[in-house]
Amino acid sequence: MNTTEAKLMQLEAEVARLRAENAKLSSFYHHASDAFIVLDEQRTIVAMNDAARRLTGFEHGEGLHCGDLFRCHDEQGNQLRDTLCFGRCTLELEASTPYVEMMLKHRDGHPYSVSVSYSFIPSETGRPHLLMVLRDLTVKKRLEQEQLAKNELEITLKERERLSRDLHDGLVQCLAFLGLKAKLAINQMESTSYERVKDSLNEMADVLNESYSEVRQALYDLRTPITADLASYLDEYLQNFTLQTRIETELHTDEQFPSCHNARTSIHVLKVVQEALTNVRKHSAATRVSVQLTREGETVRIAICDNGRGFEVGQPSDDGLVHYGLTTMEERMQLIGGHINVRSQMGAGTEVVLVLPCSLFHA
Repeated sequence: MNTTEAKLMQLEAEVARLRAENAKLSSFYHHASDAFIVLDEQRTIVAMNDAARRLTGFEHGEGLHCGDLFRCHDEQGNQLRDTLCFGRCTLELEASTPYVEMMLKHRDGHPYSVSVSYSFIPSETGRPHLLMVLRDLTVKKRLEQEQLAKNELEITLKERERLSRDLHDGLVQCLAFLGLKAKLAINQMESTSYERVKDSLNEMADVLNESYSEVRQALYDLRTPITADLASYLDEYLQNFTLQTRIETELHTDEQFPSCHNARTSIHVLKVVQEALTNVRKHSAATRVSVQLTREGETVRIAICDNGRGFEVGQPSDDGLVHYGLTTMEERMQLIGGHINVRSQMGAGTEVVLVLPCSLFHA
């Protein structure tokens, strides 16, 4: 075999190897579970794998602009196709961008969440490309929503348990006491003086008034509709709280305090405030309580302060239980991405502070 034939055989072997390598890479590309979309410098699609075709609904996406696939927008819904485009930034910086969550618009117009990474692909010809890798988040989002619903259900059940305990420890005990007192008064009418009977009846009247106020406040908490305007709702709620409990209240609202356009945030925040005020009414012996709504940068702060007897935070209550309402309040705040701080000491009142990012107030 001469030198030419040997070189020809080597060349044929190299071509066969490159073809096999190309076939393998092509198989990886088309059979990958992630969607691959290749863009040119103008962010026009030049190639899509099978997963991308299934994800976007386009059998032939070549020629489409990436902006035709994504709903790139800010919090107000303004289009950011060029002003804030991850693909454009990746091409200009010649650096990859890790996964970001975006909204993909299917060919039928239906939007859904995907995570997208952008990779800068240099070229020897000087005309680079951009590789987008997309992952469908539909199942992940559904599982997150199911877990969220489960967490909210658990909190609702705990609140029902607390309400049941409060009724047993409060109203039921009062009714049992009144029953015994009524029997005692009847016996006293037959065997003792009028003054002792009068004392028993006055004691019963005091217990009835206390129970009546407690039931009225509980029913008000349960049936009052919650609005998105936190300041207006709290103003009305505090006025009613004062009428029911005779505890002085005041509301201070910072001019920078934002309006809430997220119903879920409003519900959880107001339930926590209600719980804090319930603790003031039932346990603090306070004569005054204030609620302060402030904004500090991108953080919202809601503080409930009373001048009551206070307690040792983290220590069991008088009935041997760790303060049950505080646990529910903490769980509610964790559920929406906020947190709660409680400061108190014996004889110095209590301050409950809710801290949330402003982003939770957006719809």
